[in-house]
Amino acid sequence: MEEYLAGMEYHVKTATSPMKENTKYVIKIVIHTSATWDEAKKNCQADKGNLLIIDNEEENTFVTNKLTNGKYVWVGARNKKCGGLEFINADDTKTTYTKWNQRQPDNWRGQEMCVMIFGKKAAGTFQGRWNDYGCQKKLPYVCERAVKEKKLGCGEGYTLNEAGREKNCIKVVLETATWDQAKDKCKAENGDLIIIDRKTENDFVTDQLRSTKFAWIGTRNEDTTGGFDLVNVNGEKMGFANWKQNQPDNHGGKEHCIMVQGLKVGQKYKGLWNDYNCENQLHYVCERNLIYE
Repeated sequence: MEEYLAGMEYHVKTATSPMKENTKYVIKIVIHTSATWDEAKKNCQADKGNLLIIDNEEENTFVTNKLTNGKYVWVGARNKKCGGLEFINADDTKTTYTKWNQRQPDNWRGQEMCVMIFGKKAAGTFQGRWNDYGCQKKLPYVCERAVKEKKLGCGEGYTLNEAGREKNCIKVVLETATWDQAKDKCKAENGDLIIIDRKTENDFVTDQLRSTKFAWIGTRNEDTTGGFDLVNVNGEKMGFANWKQNQPDNHGGKEHCIMVQGLKVGQKYKGLWNDYNCENQLHYVCERNLIYE
């Protein structure tokens, strides 16, 4: 079967019903198979869609330009009344946009209840125009189906962080790990230990540490000679810091990793940093980029 036209060829439904406002759809033009109007509708529904409902002039032009191999093609509208001219769409909503050909619709002999569009193989003045036609005629047809538009989000367990240099997502992990283990576990979720680069972000992260005394963050001392060479997990030198008084001190020459103090230490010390033995088991904070959900 023909593939659905996607990418830049999404079209947006805005008129058929409030439920469909701003929903993106893709279309599929079935040229090499002919069907009655009811068969065409059933085939589209079997493919998780429906016969195409054309809502506006822009969409009508868009579809017509795709009908390069079509002359007469079913779309998703039909006459509701045998003796009248009241049209509804394939989803039973009222037809609000039409593009009738001259002197159409006419429901000739009371037998033209379904709507077709003239494609590019029709005469020039007919192209894109509509006509009512006998529903039992076998024609090519156009399906449409809704597509879920991907949106950027954080994913399960992560919280949006808008307080840092760039918008991203963070997660406080209440399982304990050494600094290296924590780093590896964050990487396993396509992230890393958090790099805190400003006070607003430090405050935001601290507020998430409601059940935590101490949590690893993504900074460590790379100097092994007793000095301080503080580097973030991305390889950049540490910029912002929020040290506790008299810290860092690399006590005993064994404190090379950085932790932040959570709310459970009390108001006086929350949010302050300390260097700590990397082999200690602490909670930790991961960060990662926004993902498509």
